[in-house]
Amino acid sequence: MPPPRVRSVEILSDLSDLDSERYNSDVAVRLEDGTSSSFVVSTPNEPARWLDADKIDFSHGTPVLFVRRFETTAVRRAVEAMAAEMSGYWLRYYRSPPDPGRRERGRAPAPRLRVARAELARVEPPADPARACGVIEAFLEDGRQFSLLAATPAWFEEAFERLGLRYYFGPLVLFVRRLEPAVCRRAAESMAQAGDRWLCLYD
Repeated sequence: MPPPRVRSVEILSDLSDLDSERYNSDVAVRLEDGTSSSFVVSTPNEPARWLDADKIDFSHGTPVLFVRRFETTAVRRAVEAMAAEMSGYWLRYYRSPPDPGRRERGRAPAPRLRVARAELARVEPPADPARACGVIEAFLEDGRQFSLLAATPAWFEEAFERLGLRYYFGPLVLFVRRLEPAVCRRAAESMAQAGDRWLCLYD
């Protein structure tokens, strides 16, 4: 299957106060075949602000495309790279799903799942939980297991610079203030409250 061709990329925020080094916005992507996708684009230093602004220990949500600098050309190049890889898989994956916490009219709420245990694996570096990444292995009481990529904002921002990335798209990152078992369990339990939709999206 040939990759889709990007027709337009529209940034949906007022750019009059744009700070290209610290910014996030919704974007709408339209393809030449008539389909569309929308998601958030952000600079890699924004996750730390999300945690600080809401005074929370973890953050999960709809997919985010990260760009080193929030500039129109940089966003366009990142979106085109998404379209070119795996026949446009990432554009489909990143299409913002409905908020799992919002009850749809005429539908029963998703069954609340229970986390039996959550374990940390492959933590790097293991000595500094404030600057680390790893995998949360979440085991549900119904027997299912989900592997969730987790990182602290500091580790993510430093890795972005160290690797010289212009953009990042791929499996979603669950951001945690500290990569510690108690925080990671609470994050997994928070995701499970909306049924399995967040867990499946991040797995």
